[in-house]
Amino acid sequence: MKRLVVFFDGTWNRPDREDEITNVVKLQRAVPAADALGVRQLVHYEIGIATAPELGRLTFTVGAIGLGVGERICGGYRFLCEAYEEGDEIYLVGFSRGAFQARSLAGMVALAGIARQASPEAVAEVWDCYEQDKLGPDAARLAALRAKAHYPVPIKCVAVWDTVGNLGIPLIGRAMIKELLPLHDTELSPQVEVGLHALAIDEPRGPFAPTLWTVRKGTAPPAGQLIEQVWFAGCHANVGGGYKDSALSDIALLWLAERMAQTTPLAVDLEHLRRTTRPDPLGELVSPTSDGIYRVSRLLPFVRLLRQQRKGVSALRRAILGMWRTSLLPGDRETVNESIHPSVLARYGKRAPVRRGGTLQRRRYVPRTVRAALKAQKRRRG
Repeated sequence: MKRLVVFFDGTWNRPDREDEITNVVKLQRAVPAADALGVRQLVHYEIGIATAPELGRLTFTVGAIGLGVGERICGGYRFLCEAYEEGDEIYLVGFSRGAFQARSLAGMVALAGIARQASPEAVAEVWDCYEQDKLGPDAARLAALRAKAHYPVPIKCVAVWDTVGNLGIPLIGRAMIKELLPLHDTELSPQVEVGLHALAIDEPRGPFAPTLWTVRKGTAPPAGQLIEQVWFAGCHANVGGGYKDSALSDIALLWLAERMAQTTPLAVDLEHLRRTTRPDPLGELVSPTSDGIYRVSRLLPFVRLLRQQRKGVSALRRAILGMWRTSLLPGDRETVNESIHPSVLARYGKRAPVRRGGTLQRRRYVPRTVRAALKAQKRRRG
């Protein structure tokens, strides 16, 4: 038995920018080649999309559209095909669109298993079936694939920071893009034992809308499956990493690494992470809404609702716009096991640094969404 750990980095993120590495790279470097008992731990890393130098001026466009997502998912799948043997444990980790890729790979493995060959043709066949399944399942084709694959394959853990879907292009309507690009299954499969999700409270950009794990109302995850979705102060990269000042993202890094170590057999060098990080709940929060096309989000920010509390949106805005540009779910869905990290409460109500563009200010941290969630929690407790 061995452990296979696949890491997917975020859009525009790469490991050679040492002062701007993400939590994906930091965690990857903390996974030893073997645990204390000698169990091997094989690591595979997929670089973020839109990171090739030759893209030049197209870098932003390629990243915004999400080109290359399927290629990375297939890269992770190919690694599993090459390395997997019966009884191996699988761990999938990602940030941003890399989180989307990790969750999609989990869906792909749950659907068709792991092919016993790693040839381009075998991988392409499974990928094509996975894509087709979103439009309508082909039972005969799927049965044939499963018959020549390792199936079913349990997945020990999917651990992600701030999942962003492949869709959501800033300049084009989301409904139009949904007609152009295939969707992937990003709900947590029953074959996944542990799901860990760190989420950013303060991300205001619509194209970065969060994708939480949900269930149909009135239902629950399968017995024995553990899901934790935890909110942290900050915007997208304040949770997943990638800024030079990593005080906030280090909090989410340590939470996820510690929970993986506590809930799964994966060996993680927590001492190394604690030595090399500087978590601080009063660290610098970076607001990206001054940048180019995202300026509209400064005027009308996308609101990430905590525990689906509508009062996270002001009464005036609700009266005029309803719940437009919020993360309100369809009426038949509900999120799974959301909570607020203690570091948020340590920051709440205090003055802390906020950077917009080149301007650094100290502002009191009192997000309406947090206040609404805390009030609702207090009411439930009586």
